[in-house]
Amino acid sequence: MLIFFALISELVYIFFAVKRGLFGLLDLHDNSTALLIVVLLSLLFICYFCTYYFTDWIRVNIKTIYFFALVFNITFLFIPFLTSNDLFSYIFQSRVFSHFGKNPYLIPYDSFPNDQLYESIKTIWSSNTLRTGPLFLFIGAFINLIGQNSLTLTILLFKILLVGANILNVFLIFKISKSTKATFLYALNPLVIFELAGNAHNESLLILFLLISLLFLLKRPILSFSTLIASTLVKYSTFILLPLYLVFIKRKGWKILCIALSLGTLIVVTFYLPFWSGLHIFNGLIAFYNGKYISPSLGILIGQKIFGSYELSFKINTLVFLVVITTIIIKSFLSKLTFKQFVFYSFLIYWVYLSTKLSLVLTWYLTPLIALASLCASWKKQEKYAMSGLIFIGFYCLLLFYFVR
Repeated sequence: MLIFFALISELVYIFFAVKRGLFGLLDLHDNSTALLIVVLLSLLFICYFCTYYFTDWIRVNIKTIYFFALVFNITFLFIPFLTSNDLFSYIFQSRVFSHFGKNPYLIPYDSFPNDQLYESIKTIWSSNTLRTGPLFLFIGAFINLIGQNSLTLTILLFKILLVGANILNVFLIFKISKSTKATFLYALNPLVIFELAGNAHNESLLILFLLISLLFLLKRPILSFSTLIASTLVKYSTFILLPLYLVFIKRKGWKILCIALSLGTLIVVTFYLPFWSGLHIFNGLIAFYNGKYISPSLGILIGQKIFGSYELSFKINTLVFLVVITTIIIKSFLSKLTFKQFVFYSFLIYWVYLSTKLSLVLTWYLTPLIALASLCASWKKQEKYAMSGLIFIGFYCLLLFYFVR
């Protein structure tokens, strides 16, 4: 079953890559293209879940999973992106800093229409200021300095970084879980391959640092907390896990907790210092957070239908999120939290966050949840919840692909 799924998957991925290479961006605004992608990914998800439930995992060598993951990721290495041009955003936002010496948190790329790459990489997001973390900005600036004005080289370097990070994530999932089937759930997940290898989203780096932090949580809590901070400095969404980390690290003693907090604060200050001119550098992020888009969190969307008001639904969902996370933190503080419970609570917090707090949910936002769910699936008590989450993600992402475009 595993071999069959892998062959079907690779044929579909080769088809996507060839179609992208011959005809350009796979435009989801085109009904026939959107339907084709949804149908093919639906086929892969059906095979994916059948493979999980009907494979004798005791007989599967982890090297087989590694091999297929490597092949799937490399298939898209030389394709800039499939359906989303966010890779261009990564390039031009970091060029504002690396090539023009300006603050991308304050000045958008559209301010530099004379840039040699401007006509090639400008998008509808070129007029926006930076909304992601400064660590990824520094990484992007370094890549731009190497690539200079060669768009081909710059794209390839970004792809090597982000696809490479996703391949490392596969190894980390196994390192943490010691489970072949958990590794399969992340490594060969159709959405992970499509969005992190095919579209090269920086969630692969966010997940990389998150998994490293989990790997070191028990034995090296200070390093664990620092790498979680690194994850938030790539993209802010893992910030919601900080309270749970602090509760867990507090078990090691107040001294360890204070050192972890101090080092984490130092890292944040160090990366933000070159761009700091006041809280207004977050205006772009705040505007995005408070914006109204076509696909907010499901809870907000449902609340809007029930109450007839987006604003009221947003406030109610914020309250729901705060109640859930507060309950989890208090429960964690009062109990002897095990590592498995910690990962499961992280999974729950992230799921509730995606379901209640975002003004815009896009398919690649779901990939960190896939990583956490895959880990949970390796433990018997959490497996049914994890698989429910993965099935939900599979169905949800297909709806997003078709209706949010």
